[in-house]
Amino acid sequence: MENGWAAFLDILNLDPAFRLRAKLEVSLTTELELPEEPFIEMLVELVKELYEEEESFQIGWFKRTKDNPDASNLVSKEVKFKDRKIIRNLWGRFAGEYFVFLPNSFDTTSLSAGDVEETIGLIFSQRKSLLMKTPDGYEILYLYMVE
Repeated sequence: MENGWAAFLDILNLDPAFRLRAKLEVSLTTELELPEEPFIEMLVELVKELYEEEESFQIGWFKRTKDNPDASNLVSKEVKFKDRKIIRNLWGRFAGEYFVFLPNSFDTTSLSAGDVEETIGLIFSQRKSLLMKTPDGYEILYLYMVE
């Protein structure tokens, strides 16, 4: 579905100049809604490599606000690389939702409530790269900017 995801970049509300340099790749795929250990191992290694983290990282998901059903806040949890069960449990608990995988240095509290895709675009614009889980849970997308 990689070609289908290319249009995803268009709904992130990216600055036009940034959008021209933005790329998207499907980094990992699974045939299971709830991934098994080998897939989670590959994901952990990808996060380690991309974010140069040694011990842990953040998983972020979106929680709708009570005031406005069209707005969501990013909620995150620090996950130790060795705690693979937490990754799998969160995956199942938030099936049907995007996940973003972030380094510990990323301040999720600096983001205000907003549209999920626009918030993903904001994170991507700030970080210049982003790993995320698709709502169906079958793919990990890698968004990055080329110079």
